Amino acid sequence: MNEKNQDQEDWGLEEFIDAYRRDDFEQAFQICLAGANQGSAEAQVYCGEFYKNGIGVNQDIDEAIRWYTAASEQGDTEAKFSLGFLYASGTGVPQDYEKARIWFAEAAELGDPIAQCDLGRIYREGLGVEQNLEIAFDWYSKAASQDNAMAQLVIAQMYEDGEGVQADPTLAMEYYEKSADQNYPEALVELGVKYETGRGVDQDAVLAVYWYGLAVDQKFPAAFSLLGNMVFRGQGVEKDWDQAFKLFYAAAELGNPMGQYNLALCYGQATGTEQNYELAAHWFSKAAEKGHIDAIVRLAELTLEGEGVEQDARKAFIMLQAAVDRESVEATRLTGYCFENGEGVDKDEEAAFNCYSIAAASGDPKSLFGLGACYEYGIGTDINHPKAAEIYYEAARRGDASAQYNLGRMMVNQIGIQRDIENGLKFFHLAAEQGHDNAREALDYLTAQGITLESLSKTPDKLN
Repeated sequence: MNEKNQDQEDWGLEEFIDAYRRDDFEQAFQICLAGANQGSAEAQVYCGEFYKNGIGVNQDIDEAIRWYTAASEQGDTEAKFSLGFLYASGTGVPQDYEKARIWFAEAAELGDPIAQCDLGRIYREGLGVEQNLEIAFDWYSKAASQDNAMAQLVIAQMYEDGEGVQADPTLAMEYYEKSADQNYPEALVELGVKYETGRGVDQDAVLAVYWYGLAVDQKFPAAFSLLGNMVFRGQGVEKDWDQAFKLFYAAAELGNPMGQYNLALCYGQATGTEQNYELAAHWFSKAAEKGHIDAIVRLAELTLEGEGVEQDARKAFIMLQAAVDRESVEATRLTGYCFENGEGVDKDEEAAFNCYSIAAASGDPKSLFGLGACYEYGIGTDINHPKAAEIYYEAARRGDASAQYNLGRMMVNQIGIQRDIENGLKFFHLAAEQGHDNAREALDYLTAQGITLESLSKTPDKLN
């Protein structure tokens, strides 16, 4: 609770503060209630706070509103803002943005920067009013001129995107830095993201690490995960998987879903820690509860395979549908796998083909591989080897090892396409380099037959 100076009236402020500091909230409430009944606007605001939060007295939102209103009628800015907050948040009353707008406007006109921000948000998002970005920009500007860091961040975003004002990257950067100079965590992270991605600035991984580091110092949850990604990849800082794991863990403990997802990946892949599928499932579950779509998919995958959690194909299929509804390519591909193999759902090859087709349209290599297999083996569609090879090639050039192997096999064995042993061997090598066992076995077999890339370069005619 803020401690206020009181020059106009003596309602027992010093005694109130003393009781509050001693955690004697009932005594503090009685003191401010007496002051409120004497007509002190300041005491009336405090009474409103006590009733709103149930401190020193039973919570009673109606009483809170009564005292805030009494203080507001005396022109108290904080009381007007508090009434706006109650209606905007729906705290103990039906949410009513029109009433919130009225109270925020009265406080904003009196110069309260937080009320100006909230009024700006109402117009920016069109909450209970017609969206008006120009009015929103005007109110945020008023708050920013009072060095309100949140307002400065929003003004930066509006200049960057041209919301309610002519886009101006220079002014956007100026306001990002003004907000960051006050150590506003969101602004620090925004600058980190800009330098990491090169959005509006020259890409600079070292500066990205610097800004993320400052946000970590402010204990901002997302910053731990973003900095962890940089450390994991060795961008702008020395690669250190152990340190990345610690940063992901800190983000996860602070409730950041991205950190929880990355931590789960570390446990699943034994990166920076020992492999532990149970903990991977635990953290995927935590992130999934917050709607992290990739975490939902990974948790479904573990549930499908029974790794770290009890195997339950039906449960996994249902989980995947939640991600499919949000247009997750990976979830759509895995749904295709479920339909193809009758995992958690009745086998339906046409549905599998449709899922693979939808997912493959994104260019996802695993989905392309699945679609290629449909055409090669006639899964939900007619066999079409040239089409299969064409799709395998698209997946192979995107790095999918299974597609590289299958394309190599089709080339070497002349399956529906012209034989091309040399390129087939090259695709086997690409797949083998990624640890594909069948590709390694194929290379071993061909080598035993004296067929290698080196031999082909010497006697191409005999092998073609």
